[in-house]
Amino acid sequence: MQPNSLAPRYGHVVGVVHALDGTLRPGCTVVPTSADEPAQYVPELAVFSDQQGRYSWNLRPGRYSVQALYYSSADSSTVLGSPAEVVIKSDQTATLDLTVP
Repeated sequence: MQPNSLAPRYGHVVGVVHALDGTLRPGCTVVPTSADEPAQYVPELAVFSDQQGRYSWNLRPGRYSVQALYYSSADSSTVLGSPAEVVIKSDQTATLDLTVP
């Protein structure tokens, strides 16, 4: 049986979320936004970094702006990291580490 050539192909992005001082940031929300025109469909709204600050995501090929958000329970505020750009290619893995202040 041959694979369906019409089925969407995906690539993969992996990375680690750090604080400015280099410590790991578990529990961050990681959000991609398509930078393509027309915009690529994003299958989930967000993923979360694990206890080691790692995240991973399957996305359709294209250009994305990815941003991490950290909720500080100490002062009930949300801290946004700077957006970073990544290009996703079919059947390949891109690495994109993110920083949140």
